[in-house]
Amino acid sequence: MRASMIFKRVAVIFVIIAAATCIVTSSYASSESYQEIETLMLNHDWDKLVMIGEPAVEPLIFSLKERGAGSEQSVISALKSMTGKNFGASLTDWLEWWNENKLEFLLKKET
Repeated sequence: MRASMIFKRVAVIFVIIAAATCIVTSSYASSESYQEIETLMLNHDWDKLVMIGEPAVEPLIFSLKERGAGSEQSVISALKSMTGKNFGASLTDWLEWWNENKLEFLLKKET
């Protein structure tokens, strides 16, 4: 393979990575939104969290390690509503899925 072909392929990969980074960083909520998400989680307002959608997914996943059995099912239900996935109370499975699919999930939301 010629050096120019390799260079072009590397350049395309960098453009894809840069575009993905822009999409991911632009879709993250502001600190004000995160405060709202935190307040809704403390108030167990799962319906509003589902309406917020993607910005609430990651905080909800991390909340699984801190929740008691009483609200755990509500968190799982909210995550299922937002993502269409069901990993139960497994923080490991949710994080693995989120890390592998976050970009695809965000891109799907944009269309």
